[in-house]
Amino acid sequence: MTKKVLCLIFSVFLILSVFSGCSKAGEGEQMVVSIDEAPQYLDPQIVSEKGSRNIIANCFEGLVRYNNSGEIVPAGCEKYSVSSNGLTYTFNLRQDCFWKITRAASKIVTDQAVSDKSEEETTTAEISDYIDTRVTAQNYVFALRRVLQPETKSPYAWSLMNIKNASSVNSGKKSSSKLGVYAKDDFTLVIELERRDDGFLSVLTSPACVPCNEEYFEYTRGHYGLSSEYLIFNGPFYISSWSEKTAITAKKNDRYHTSYSEKETLVKPSSIYFSFNNEQSSRGRKVKDGTYQAARLTLSQAEDAKENKNLSVYSFNSAVTGIIFNCNDSIVQNENIRKAIAQATDKKQILKNSNKSAALGIIPSDCMVCNVGYRTAAKSAQMPEYNVRKAIKSLKAGLDELELNTVELKVLCSEENENMVRSVMQQWQSAFGVIFTVTVETVEENALKSKINSGSYSVAFTDIESVDLFSESSISRFASYSRDNFINFSDKKFDSIIKNITKEGRAEKRALAIRTAEEYLFAKGAIIPLYESEVFYATGKGVSGIVFSPTGEVLYYKDALKK
Repeated sequence: MTKKVLCLIFSVFLILSVFSGCSKAGEGEQMVVSIDEAPQYLDPQIVSEKGSRNIIANCFEGLVRYNNSGEIVPAGCEKYSVSSNGLTYTFNLRQDCFWKITRAASKIVTDQAVSDKSEEETTTAEISDYIDTRVTAQNYVFALRRVLQPETKSPYAWSLMNIKNASSVNSGKKSSSKLGVYAKDDFTLVIELERRDDGFLSVLTSPACVPCNEEYFEYTRGHYGLSSEYLIFNGPFYISSWSEKTAITAKKNDRYHTSYSEKETLVKPSSIYFSFNNEQSSRGRKVKDGTYQAARLTLSQAEDAKENKNLSVYSFNSAVTGIIFNCNDSIVQNENIRKAIAQATDKKQILKNSNKSAALGIIPSDCMVCNVGYRTAAKSAQMPEYNVRKAIKSLKAGLDELELNTVELKVLCSEENENMVRSVMQQWQSAFGVIFTVTVETVEENALKSKINSGSYSVAFTDIESVDLFSESSISRFASYSRDNFINFSDKKFDSIIKNITKEGRAEKRALAIRTAEEYLFAKGAIIPLYESEVFYATGKGVSGIVFSPTGEVLYYKDALKK
């Protein structure tokens, strides 16, 4: 059964299937799901890998969340209010939320606090003598301060720059205690902004904004998030075991919303088994045979799965396929060489006989800005036009600057994209002649990603996936200071453009600021977007209740069932 997921402008979360709240079938069972890579750490304030964010999304809970209709609703808070000028946000927290502290985590605390206590003497009750086990406003204050402290180097710092004094705290000019976030009392959190930000509530749904218990954090002595004993949890699940090479098991959290009294089970699965599997060839088979209840698929696997009436296939417009350059490479670090290649690339001809939709920029269609569709607000970005005459002129300028007579390049791509890459290479050869030599190297998809992430390439033809649902995240990763800048682009003017994006509080103006950043990258020839690509997921027979984020990067299992 094939289902195409359409992300409406205001619909941010999509439910995979409708199920009856009265039904108990499938409750209390384990869900087995696949994530690409084993996490190196699970510190919510700094993680960026999608697999890690999937685990965090299910084991932690922030102030607010999206419901199935795309509305922002209370989660860790009971209610919230926004001042008439849009600058002050007040959150009244739930008072039935407690930290789930495993025995191993308890031992971390007691070993530091009272060295003469044995493991047998350690209980959760005793832990309350050393840390506050309630989830309080101060936990959110500490978390947001951590994100913005310069030593944290959080990839989410950009998203909180509209908080009062955030820029000064992030640059080290002011102490984090000066940040416009404070606890009015144990269960009242106040956040003050410097300027209106229509997307601020959506920012608070990100993993960086989940609470962090400062007392426990200090007891971990720099090991927070490195393993399950160095974490405590406030979400629907908690990590009960963590095997570095095979899987993480997250069990139902009995400390999650303890006053919940409705008849329907609050958390339906007994546990989630996150299986680490970067072997793409096996995922489709494991969903089909029932080993996995959910997994990401390749295009060919998705086509096969569509023919299986027991499986449901979902697609998301959350990637753009194009040509990227390693700006640290000895040849393509030259801007004129990159611009020459961009000007010699006839996108219309490449896509003429395909069913691909031309890319409107580097940010995919399903990304959002201030809780509206980014492409709806920004429209298409301006990209270099195909012009052989200009391309030859740019190439000559680049060769002169590099003091070279010829260029030799290798294009890295996956096996399934080889034919398209060769057609692109023919355009280049036709435009430049014998002074331009280019070859192709094909590798398996995971090897391609690994080479790109490590900088072991000159030119690559690849899918560029959205970071998350925020268009700001997908463009800010190319800033020189970003740890996720896989093209190694470094430009002070671009960095300045990125830092000014969040100063625009309205969706339309922010979208235009982001589009300006896109167009700057294209003008510098750093990336050549070609077409929009889909990301595919499949769920197994009888599986329902899984909730996806609109770009498909996070799956939520609290309501998941399998029959």
